[in-house]
Amino acid sequence: MAGPRQLSLLDLARPLTPAGLKDEREFTAELAALVAEPVKIILTSNRSTLISVREGKGGQKTARVQCAFRAADHETMKALARFILKPDARSRRRIDAFLHNNQALIEAMARDSSPRLAARSAGRHLDLTRVLNKVRREYGIRVPGVAISWSSGGTRRKRRARRTIKFGSYCHRSKTIKIHPGLDSPDVPEFFVEYIVYHELLHALFPPVAGDGGRRDVHTAEFKRFEKKFPRYEDARKFEKLFVNTRLK
Repeated sequence: MAGPRQLSLLDLARPLTPAGLKDEREFTAELAALVAEPVKIILTSNRSTLISVREGKGGQKTARVQCAFRAADHETMKALARFILKPDARSRRRIDAFLHNNQALIEAMARDSSPRLAARSAGRHLDLTRVLNKVRREYGIRVPGVAISWSSGGTRRKRRARRTIKFGSYCHRSKTIKIHPGLDSPDVPEFFVEYIVYHELLHALFPPVAGDGGRRDVHTAEFKRFEKKFPRYEDARKFEKLFVNTRLK
């Protein structure tokens, strides 16, 4: 049986969506070249306004374009360029067709507008909503409706035979990721927090399965295979050991 279709992108050499998501710099450079006039391209995670264009002093235009357009083919890119210069019926039809065919991608790339955990996602040093949106964009992980917040736990658990810390968790019922507040520190590299968020998003894609003896297997072989596709997986595991050894004494 084939695996989840939304994960096919993770088998590729670089992060793409099934529709072919361009690198942000590649996308903005290509679109600016097609416009062929002074223009600043800003990628957004907006859910309602997918394209907006303003003209500033000196005639330079600023175009704000939703990240889902990174999956656009060349003809749609040309329509976007025409729309930025001067919208016409032909460019609108092409863009409307792209939007109609990519509703799931647009939803996945849009920021979570739910306010239920917004106040708890902003830490002293990191905004988890920003990290979540970045991870979803860069890896095309299509899990709409996921919320994220800092957990209320302390910096360590009770001492047992070994020092442990639960860096993150995912609740399937509420579709909520919680991240340990000990990671909200300038001493913690952002790529490590991104790795933890990526790990928890994989839990959303790979629900637990029944294992031997009736135990739930939450880290299946397939889960582990995709986890290792995180570009800085080895660096993240090394930092994890360093954090445990130096912070939890």
